Amino acid sequence: GSKANTHLIGEHANRSILFLENSLALPFDKSYELGLKISNEVKEKVSAFDPTVVHLTVPDLVGLDIIEYARDNDIPLMGTYHSNLVDYMDHYGLFWLKPLLVAFFRHQYNFLQSLYSPTPFIVNHLSKPPFNLHKCTDMKVWGRGIDLEKFSPRHRSEAFRHRLGILPHEVVVTFVGRFVLEKRPDIFANVVRRLASEGVSFKALVIGTGPYEDEMKKLPNTICTGWMNADNLPVVYASSDIFLFPSAVETFGNVTLEAAASGLPLVVDSGCSGHLAHNGYNGFACPTGDEDAFFRATRTLINNHQSRKEYSRNSREHSLKFEQKSVVREMLSNYNEVIDEFHVKYGGIHSNRDKEWINPDSFQMGQVVWPIFLRLCISLIFPVIQIFYSIYEVADRFKTTLYNSMELASRSLQPRRVSLLRNRQREVVRAETEEDVELGEKKSLTNPALPLKTPEVTNVRIKTKVSRKKRSPSAAPKGEIRCVRVFVEGLLSFVMLNLRFQSSVELLLRRMWNPTKRKRKNRYQSR
Repeated sequence: GSKANTHLIGEHANRSILFLENSLALPFDKSYELGLKISNEVKEKVSAFDPTVVHLTVPDLVGLDIIEYARDNDIPLMGTYHSNLVDYMDHYGLFWLKPLLVAFFRHQYNFLQSLYSPTPFIVNHLSKPPFNLHKCTDMKVWGRGIDLEKFSPRHRSEAFRHRLGILPHEVVVTFVGRFVLEKRPDIFANVVRRLASEGVSFKALVIGTGPYEDEMKKLPNTICTGWMNADNLPVVYASSDIFLFPSAVETFGNVTLEAAASGLPLVVDSGCSGHLAHNGYNGFACPTGDEDAFFRATRTLINNHQSRKEYSRNSREHSLKFEQKSVVREMLSNYNEVIDEFHVKYGGIHSNRDKEWINPDSFQMGQVVWPIFLRLCISLIFPVIQIFYSIYEVADRFKTTLYNSMELASRSLQPRRVSLLRNRQREVVRAETEEDVELGEKKSLTNPALPLKTPEVTNVRIKTKVSRKKRSPSAAPKGEIRCVRVFVEGLLSFVMLNLRFQSSVELLLRRMWNPTKRKRKNRYQSR
């Protein structure tokens, strides 16, 4: 964490923030930090804070430490779901890692009384294979909200547009977010390229940083600002005209809601963002990964001022349902519900809650939070991930270099092929002309104005070549290698079998010894 970014919304007397000493940057995206453990010093500070409930937001290794701490101290446990990390793996060629992550996340969520997801779409997604989280914990919905005064059309600024060189009549298409593959910046980039090639009058405004940033900077009619302070974002949104965001892995879509509240028509994914965008009302909800649909929707809005005006009003009106204060009050109510359930229904004992949730699809890695064998497996898997990803990066770079070399060679040969084609066409025309002369028709054998026999063939060839040259690198999900996935799933089954066995033995030994456990004094008893 960074203390400079800690109290951006102001300090509060009842809020304390503790930073972890141990974390690891993910190899495929350095902007993600994976927490490794919490120290005894941090645990002491948590105990001094004396929490009434533990709210888990990230199911990493620190999550296991927090779950273990809460269970040891008889504190109610709940969580919220924020990132589709498993789906991210498809965009980085790490498909083999997905079964491992699903098993690891299920193990953590199995110990929570309730897991709150931001939309019914996500609840449904997590209730299907391979997750089946509805058999591990109580799945509920808790939405998101924003400050509707902060994000509002009234912040539109012509001065801001002028500073960026945007003319008053130009329609601004905006992207806000991290430039990582799972956000599908390639679709945004290719839509911009296609709009520019058709001579559409617009400007693209991209806010953010990430691995795809260099490609964004190459786009025509595009302004890249880099990372921008959150205080400036309301002006950015309100001073734009269309919000184009093709990501299909959003759990809620905070940036989409911010754009809607700022009065922007939306062009977004129909799945994860379908609760915020409705076709023909406040924008377009496009099928996942359908670049043509995103292009057509964006072009339609650029060319239709009246639709933009109508959708702008509707976006703002729809966003009023997601007022931040009411969402926060709802979560406070959720906290009280979890606390009451833990102490009244389960008698303040986590094992009582565990018994209720035992079924063939739950506790597949056992009922011990941190088995020794799991620690061993995790200590081994990180080096393996680093090695596999390094191999993947080398192979991907080689593939890209080879493709670029072939493209370069193709371009160098193209003029020769076109020249031969035209010469051949002229020979055909010349022969036909000679035949016509023999028939008594007076045509010039050397008329330079003679049309090519099949001009559309040349046009198609040239058009296809230009189209391929101007496309941005794909960020679409990559395919799987079935044999690798089967091997990983087999290995995972073996590991989980060992974890269940070890967990059973450890639980049996605990019951046999039955050590006297000091009952934690909690605030609930005095309510």
